[in-house]
Amino acid sequence: MSFNTYGARSESLGMNLIPVWVKVDGVYQGGGKLYVNSSFTSEYPVGTVIPAGTPCYLDKAGGVLKPVYTYELAKALLATDEKVVFKGNGYLKAIKQGDVVMVAPTTVTTTGAAYTVGTVTEDADGNYEVAITANAWGTAAVGTIFVVANSAGASGKLPALVPNGLLWHDIVVEEGDTSATGALVYEGAILSDRVPPIPACYAKEMSRITLIKEA
Repeated sequence: MSFNTYGARSESLGMNLIPVWVKVDGVYQGGGKLYVNSSFTSEYPVGTVIPAGTPCYLDKAGGVLKPVYTYELAKALLATDEKVVFKGNGYLKAIKQGDVVMVAPTTVTTTGAAYTVGTVTEDADGNYEVAITANAWGTAAVGTIFVVANSAGASGKLPALVPNGLLWHDIVVEEGDTSATGALVYEGAILSDRVPPIPACYAKEMSRITLIKEA
């Protein structure tokens, strides 16, 4: 377990204590510094956990590490529905207003429609409900995985970023932290039911990592 963060002080916080890796055969040991667009403390507030097994893109050894976030439907989306319900997974990144997402395409070069997330509320089960106009997002089965898209639109949209590995250890942000690093696994085997959802299009791009289902 590694916190991989740097700052003035720290205190213990909750994290994912469930083992996820079956084996790790290849790691970009130099790792990378967690991507920050504007402010580390605003983008990664105290208590943020980016769990082991999160898909990420590392531009080079010792470079910039960008998490590639994914979201899974907790309920089937019907044409009459006025909300899209995504699974709430506790320490995983919550979907938020302003995010742009699309159904994970068959391949990373397959285009599709992408949607801007509106008002988000949390239901009694801890899932995230995104308000929509009926049929604005079409229909989708429970368990459908959404990925972050490059822009919103009715067609021609692609995933914003394609991962080239999975995060080796949890990154846990504690009070006083001002930056964070992480190492990326490019070869190994992982228990896929214990990590953020990995769509088939991303799995194809990380073919040296075996995804093992437990159920």
